[in-house]
Amino acid sequence: MNNFSYNRRIELIIFTVLSLIVAFYLDQNFMPAEDASILFRYSENLADTGVISYNLNGKPTEGATDFLWMIILSIFYFFGINIYFSAIFINLLSLYYSISLIRKYYSLSNIHFYVLLLLHFSITYTYAALLGFSVLFVQLLLVLVIINFFKKNIFNTLLFSFIGCLVRPDFILFIIIPNLFLLFKNFNLKNIILYSVFFLLGLIYFYGRYKYFDLLLPLPFYIKNKWDWFNNIEWGRQIIILSPILLSLFFINTIKIFRTNILILVSITIFATLYYTNQILYQNVGYRFYFYFTLFCVFVLYELKVDSIKTKDVSKFIIIIIALFSITINLFQNFSSFKFLSKKEDLYLFSKHLKNINNNFKVNLATTESGLVPYYSKIDTVDLFGLNSKRFAKKPADGSLFLEQNFDIIIINSDVTG
Repeated sequence: MNNFSYNRRIELIIFTVLSLIVAFYLDQNFMPAEDASILFRYSENLADTGVISYNLNGKPTEGATDFLWMIILSIFYFFGINIYFSAIFINLLSLYYSISLIRKYYSLSNIHFYVLLLLHFSITYTYAALLGFSVLFVQLLLVLVIINFFKKNIFNTLLFSFIGCLVRPDFILFIIIPNLFLLFKNFNLKNIILYSVFFLLGLIYFYGRYKYFDLLLPLPFYIKNKWDWFNNIEWGRQIIILSPILLSLFFINTIKIFRTNILILVSITIFATLYYTNQILYQNVGYRFYFYFTLFCVFVLYELKVDSIKTKDVSKFIIIIIALFSITINLFQNFSSFKFLSKKEDLYLFSKHLKNINNNFKVNLATTESGLVPYYSKIDTVDLFGLNSKRFAKKPADGSLFLEQNFDIIIINSDVTG
């Protein structure tokens, strides 16, 4: 074994141990994000009953947007590993492999690896991942798509695109342009058959979903994804944070900006942002929906470089500046885009108290936030917005529901208005 591979293994072991420590600490002392705990509940019920349902032994429903993420976490839970712990650990390992793939593809030094690590912990979507969302896992899949696209590896680009869409339906926003480009540039019978196979697999998947859930898409897509023109311009904040990338223009030939790889990255960014800009993005914790801005910024920086040590170092220092700029902006905002709630909070204690009551007397609960309280109390719950009921997915509950059911507790959350 040479020193290079030995050092890489030591690095992976150290990062794995640190990830385990972080995952254990957060799991023991803090609660996941509200929406992340909804998916956790689905995962646990799947592992316990074999049915994808929000309430234990309930009818099949899917309010968990990240389908494959839910499946993966349910497997860990089936083997006795805590869901929140698993989510943090998988995300952190995904971060390691994402940066490692970029390092390998661009032949970067270890210093660049640590600089990219610093960048991720200065950007708030990393903390959304530590709150249980699949952000860094999705980022890993997107890195695999982009690098294989750059390598013109059609099969792997299609494969990781397909897996990404199994995790999140909106992953399709990132993979349409590169896959169509590869098809047009390599238009032959072999590739037409290959694309057709993956398209057929997608149809089979959606047919299976429809037969199982009686809906093509997860419930949150019917509830949250409603066109509201220019509802979100939070991407502007990401552009401000990443603006130091403009410094690279002083060190490169401007012709490089018009390279195919860079134009594709910019096109994907514009395409995805046009969609998210006009959606109602509840639970945009840590601006997690705009994670791709940072990732594509990194790719653009290393695509702009000429093959010299000097310009690689320029890229490294620009990334350091972006990281410091991000930390400064977030400090001024008190990192308000995300929040870790301690298990000493009243919310957690209240939920555990409800669980004890429910063990003796079955409680009937309705809520507008079907995450943390139902998750920790284990009470059968009706979500008034429809995250666990097809009946309310397209039209939220009204007064008739309260006449039909005699709820013991109704929780109305006032954090989100409108």
